[in-house]
Amino acid sequence: RTHTYPTRSAEPGPEQALGTQHVGASTENSGPLALFNKDKSAVISSASNFMAHSQQLVQNSSVVGYGLKGDLTFVPAGSELDTIVSYSESGSPKTAMSEWGNKLLTKYGKTRDLYEKDLTVNMLGYSTDNGAWYYYNTEEGKNYQQTIKDIKKYSESAELPYKYWLMDSWWYFKSQGGAVKNWTAMPSIFPAVSQM
Repeated sequence: RTHTYPTRSAEPGPEQALGTQHVGASTENSGPLALFNKDKSAVISSASNFMAHSQQLVQNSSVVGYGLKGDLTFVPAGSELDTIVSYSESGSPKTAMSEWGNKLLTKYGKTRDLYEKDLTVNMLGYSTDNGAWYYYNTEEGKNYQQTIKDIKKYSESAELPYKYWLMDSWWYFKSQGGAVKNWTAMPSIFPAVSQM
């Protein structure tokens, strides 16, 4: 059963306040907050209007507040904002997160069908996303085109059955602010593309 609570601060007990230095804020640096011990657990997060919902740890305390992002300039009349507190009798973080996810799926009439069919979840892939070795980095003395060809050659010789490849933001043209300008490969990254 999903419980929707009015937006307000929730103050955990002292035994749950450990690790509060890792609580993110706003939407950019936060996500579900999991509190657990060996016997029970709870997961707290937004349950509606996810991009307008925010969490904030009150400095020098164990108080976590939930509500609208502070930089919103307009909120339409009749708007609603739900926060979910999912309690579990299990101390297992995995169980707590699964139960929390099930409650949100039920709230929105969704199932895990798409998750189970998702290529990126079920197949081995190669990623150059943030944190990967070849994220804004190539083999010494080589460009990305040569580096990616070497990765493919190695994966075939090692019989790694990659089914997809994720390219992050290093390959396309960017604006002055660093955002995507267009989805065209830069000639310095993939010289072969510029010769087509």
